[in-house]
Amino acid sequence: MSAKKYVCSVCGYEFDAEVAAKYYCLDNPLEFDDVPADWRCPVCGYTKEVFIQSENDNLFENIPLQHRKQFIEEIKRASASVETEKANENGDFLMKEQAVAHLKNIILPYWNKLADYERGGFYGFVGHDLKVDKNARKGVILHSRILWFYSTVYNTIGGEQNKKLADHAYEFLTKYCFDRENGGLFWMMNADGSCADSTKNTYNQAFGIYALAAYADATGSREALRHAYELFECIEAYCTDFYGYLEAFSADWKKPVESAICDQGVTADKTMNTLLHLLEAYTMLLDVDSHPRVAQKLKNILITFNEKLYYDDYERLEVFFDVKMNPLGDIHSFGHDIEASWLLDHACAVLEKNLEVFDNSELPLVKALISDTRSYTSALAKRVLETAFVNDSLCNESRGERSGSAKVDKTRVWWVQAEAVVGFYNEFEKHGSSPFKDAAKRVFKYIENYVVDKRPGSEWFGYLYEDGTPFAGKPITEPWKCPYHNGRMCLELIKRGAE
Repeated sequence: MSAKKYVCSVCGYEFDAEVAAKYYCLDNPLEFDDVPADWRCPVCGYTKEVFIQSENDNLFENIPLQHRKQFIEEIKRASASVETEKANENGDFLMKEQAVAHLKNIILPYWNKLADYERGGFYGFVGHDLKVDKNARKGVILHSRILWFYSTVYNTIGGEQNKKLADHAYEFLTKYCFDRENGGLFWMMNADGSCADSTKNTYNQAFGIYALAAYADATGSREALRHAYELFECIEAYCTDFYGYLEAFSADWKKPVESAICDQGVTADKTMNTLLHLLEAYTMLLDVDSHPRVAQKLKNILITFNEKLYYDDYERLEVFFDVKMNPLGDIHSFGHDIEASWLLDHACAVLEKNLEVFDNSELPLVKALISDTRSYTSALAKRVLETAFVNDSLCNESRGERSGSAKVDKTRVWWVQAEAVVGFYNEFEKHGSSPFKDAAKRVFKYIENYVVDKRPGSEWFGYLYEDGTPFAGKPITEPWKCPYHNGRMCLELIKRGAE
């Protein structure tokens, strides 16, 4: 009697213990009974459940030739039916595949059609009625984020159209949005590319760095990298004081002005939001072009997060601050905390890759800083999961926790849901904790069921009530609503190979 064999009932592939071992990078052959459940046939991709134990050389020898094709098709349908049933029952779908489909079928088609080939850049406003206002102002934040988006899409999945649209966004940003006289980026442009608001927001400069570094990474453009460093130098020259980073200035950088970020009823000199996106921008710049000065500034930002922003008693980040970085107000921003949890982790990973730029005397401090940061980012994610995750989605924020009378804003905001998917999955990757993976999948499903506007030619609703009903009259595109959060959600899941 010949040795037992295991043959795929779908394609006829005979299981090979040595090939299976190579799949898991093992030195010794991996017998069929020991193969994990996630192993798949290298020919047709079906799981081990469709393999049949056989002592025959030919699995189909007793099946008439004219019926073999029908037999295989029936097994395929049965197997697919079982997998679909399991997926529906357990919410088990591959988030990477879902993200690719979401990116290609919803986000890219919407933004591709908003390119303004007559006056440059992208149209700045689409109403709830899906009508494009071709004369609306064009936000510089919007264009930096669009440049980042298409650059990163091209860098991740390719596509000549994505490269062309990245070039298109880059041309508008560098041709119209830079202040040639005083340096830095303007805040708002008119539809024809003339300046509508010359305010210099630190937050805005940070997104310029983020976008230009991504474009340089995707295309190899040294010019884009030079522009990114120009903005870096503006920030470090004009936007800092002894305690940290200031918010906004007049066009010539000489007079502090009201920041566009302080729009939540709190008058503040400094904000967590600006510091978070400086961290994000400097992380990108360091990752693309390992520069010691950028590494030092990123290290200092991490120290500020650890010492001034993270509030251990409530496992949250403070939102607003006075000039000396004393906290103001009593706000727990769930979206910013879950976003920060993974952006801070990513900053730590990039710093780890660039330890050689630090002096040996600094290495113990940097390594301890990285370790401490990773510890409290997990606390942030855990707190958000326990406090804000309700009905498969995230509430917006809470006010009054310190006083013991917290009031929760249960609005479902588009970007908060997108960041929840990435933040929860990031925490799952760190510790393998299944509640975080489950939460990431459930929020993704909530997005596809409720946040996505199912009308042809649309994208995501911006704001929803607790029951999933979208706010009436809110635009689909405006200066703050762009393919940054939702596009990045998809791209992060793709790059991470999310299951």
